[in-house]
Amino acid sequence: RNSRLKSNWNFICADISRDFFYPPPAELTLCLDVLIHQKRRQAYFTILSKALSATQKIALISGYSKRDPGWNVYFHEPIMESIRNLSPNSRVTKIAEYRDTDLLKIEK
Repeated sequence: RNSRLKSNWNFICADISRDFFYPPPAELTLCLDVLIHQKRRQAYFTILSKALSATQKIALISGYSKRDPGWNVYFHEPIMESIRNLSPNSRVTKIAEYRDTDLLKIEK
């Protein structure tokens, strides 16, 4: 529906965790409720790294700042720390909290 409404925009919905998929650059990148479900530490960092690499201007990314006792969710390190290590020149701002996760705005 969105692509019909905004035909000049490029919408991509894909499995970013696949080794062969590298997303094209985007002005806005969204990665919400994905990282918390990555059982393997390597998958967590692969997805986060690709999302940040694809970001030209702004990314909105959610993740845990601390360990969560929930089922089917995983914690590898605080999301803010991960982003600062992978994208040290970016400006990172916490803009909201929801369902025990932090929503961060990353500006490149």
